[in-house]
Amino acid sequence: MPKKYLHRYDDVITVIGGVEAVADLVGKSHSAVSGWRTRTGLFPAQHFFAISRELREWGCDAPDDLFDFDGHRPRPIRTKRPRWSEAARQKIVDGKR
Repeated sequence: MPKKYLHRYDDVITVIGGVEAVADLVGKSHSAVSGWRTRTGLFPAQHFFAISRELREWGCDAPDDLFDFDGHRPRPIRTKRPRWSEAARQKIVDGKR
């Protein structure tokens, strides 16, 4: 199965199962994960392997530039928060988004 590349922070969150699922995956609080999006729009570099491994389980991958390897690079973010649902996750995984 070819990999679906996710180029948006919100798509990665959706495929993994929402903010709570990402928080559980990396051992951080819900507010910490939400804060990453607010502050930089990037995942901390130390969570690269855990997040990448989980995405591979769904047949997806994310580019390195979604991870903060340089130390809190400012990045424009969307202000509208998406709703997390199984249907949204499946659309992204199936390439229908």
